[in-house]
Amino acid sequence: EVQAAHETLVSLEPKVHASAESQKDNFELRWQINRDQEANNEKYMSLEFEFENYRKQSEEELTKQAMVRRSLESDNRALAMRASSMKKQLDAITKERDSMTTELEKWRTGQMRFMQRRGNWGSGRNEAP
Repeated sequence: EVQAAHETLVSLEPKVHASAESQKDNFELRWQINRDQEANNEKYMSLEFEFENYRKQSEEELTKQAMVRRSLESDNRALAMRASSMKKQLDAITKERDSMTTELEKWRTGQMRFMQRRGNWGSGRNEAP
């Protein structure tokens, strides 16, 4: 019986050795998996932090762009109102100038007629001035 137990023990020894090697490999693989998992978690947290920073920067940039857009729209409205006012002023000035030109032409025509009559009176013709 001792001999049979010894033979059984000897026959199981390679299996025990293989099992121990397998447990060692399993432990090393678990250790490597844990290291990889920790590295992945760190990378994930880093990427999440980076993403959050980019998101905040994007929101800030969009807010700035919206403020600039509103400011430009306000400036454009003010410029349009000013241009309209200046156009009205120009139209009024042009109308006044045209009126003055018409009056000047009437005055010149009257002066020319007066000078012609005066010239005719002085030349001996009996036309009244």
